[in-house]
Amino acid sequence: MHHRTVLSVFPLFFLILCVVTYGGEREALLEFKASVSDPAGVLSDWGAAAGHCSWRGVYCDARGRVVAVNISSDTGGQPAACTRSFPFVRRCHGEGRGLAGKLSPSIGKLSNLRVLSLPFHSFYGEIPVQVWGIEKLEVFDLEGNLLVGTLPSRFPRQLRVLNLASNLITGEIPFSLSRCVHLEVLDLSRNRLCGSLPSFLDNFRKLNKLLLSSNHLENSIPDDICGACSTLEHLDLSGNSLIGIIPRSLGNCSNLRSLLLFSNLLHGVIPSDLGHLKMLRALDVSRNNLRGQFLKSLATARN
Repeated sequence: MHHRTVLSVFPLFFLILCVVTYGGEREALLEFKASVSDPAGVLSDWGAAAGHCSWRGVYCDARGRVVAVNISSDTGGQPAACTRSFPFVRRCHGEGRGLAGKLSPSIGKLSNLRVLSLPFHSFYGEIPVQVWGIEKLEVFDLEGNLLVGTLPSRFPRQLRVLNLASNLITGEIPFSLSRCVHLEVLDLSRNRLCGSLPSFLDNFRKLNKLLLSSNHLENSIPDDICGACSTLEHLDLSGNSLIGIIPRSLGNCSNLRSLLLFSNLLHGVIPSDLGHLKMLRALDVSRNNLRGQFLKSLATARN
């Protein structure tokens, strides 16, 4: 008799747990909506009687848990004008059409979130520590906002994409980022970062894009910046204050398609090892203090 009672109670307990959990996620989303200005009505269907998994930009798994919030500034009825230049830079011009306000800590309550993508809005202030605490987060894209502050002392370990380009982030790239060994895209370009290029970049064995242009980075490019660079396709360190020579080790990045080192303080010659980059499509080392002859071996780079 006792055994049957336990079995009958368990489904009820599970149902209550689900209601509390998913209701909490709904409330977290509504808290986020309440904290922002939304002149274009991008979030106009948030709060509807239908479940939150049907709201624009919200994606759930088979069990109804929120796994992605993906809202770009062109989600609404009046898309921002966006252009993409080679090979990866996207610029949008649609002021007033996106969301504005401080990023709400309530997002941190979405414990199953894997994708948080809110690019080209007008979020300002610092990124709440609660957001950095989402352990399952894989894609974190806040490009093109007005965010300030420094990078955190702790990152989600599962991060594959970290894109904070075109913000107002200051300080150095912290060692805490080294724990994100699954990184495929690291884009911190067009911020106000300072200090040296971190020595742990060669830990990222899956890295495809390393974009750190237009910051205030100093000192030399580490010889082992691409210690395991077989997956690297785009490297952009332009517009900084880097000194020293161009590392010969870059010639080992066999899949490199773009190498942008312009507008730095590099000296010496262009290493002949770059002639091994058969997949290269763009090479820009202008506005440095380089000398010597240009590489005839680059003629084998057919693209």
